[in-house]
Amino acid sequence: MEAQQRAAAVYGTEETRFLINGSTVGILSALAGCTRRGDEVLIARNCHKSVYNAIRLLHLEAHYFYPDLSKRYDLIENIGDRQIKEIQDILENNKKIRAMVLPSPTYEGVVMDIARLKKVTEKYNVILIVDEAHGAHFPFHEYFPKSAIDCGGDIVIQSTHKTLPAMTQTALLHLCTDKITPEAI
Repeated sequence: MEAQQRAAAVYGTEETRFLINGSTVGILSALAGCTRRGDEVLIARNCHKSVYNAIRLLHLEAHYFYPDLSKRYDLIENIGDRQIKEIQDILENNKKIRAMVLPSPTYEGVVMDIARLKKVTEKYNVILIVDEAHGAHFPFHEYFPKSAIDCGGDIVIQSTHKTLPAMTQTALLHLCTDKITPEAI
């Protein structure tokens, strides 16, 4: 418990939990903690397969948005105006959506505009879950992009074993808001 409290202080979160099965268990825990059977979630189509598994295991209904592909590089791009409009339309027309999940950075290294997404999800009282598996190092130097922790993610999951010195499958689940009680996760 003391080590988790220290980690929360280092990352500047409400609470941090250590995970031993990587970000996958963090995704499952996050969705289980903020949804109930039959709830709806909004996910980026480029999410990790653990998000799809969580949807199936928890009996959730998924709505999808599709990030743009760069014409030049054929890679996922940052969330642009088209996606923001698409996300707003989905949230406006589906009031039972409880959470939104997306990876940032993506597997190609693209960091999403979490602060902009937070403004949208906040308006609809939707919990923003960020799979920041490849960004556990972001808070530790100004050279790196800002972490989703600092940009408005409600729950941020990081795989420390990918970018920091940690044992295989070591990960962190950060509660960054008081919207979710620690007991729920």
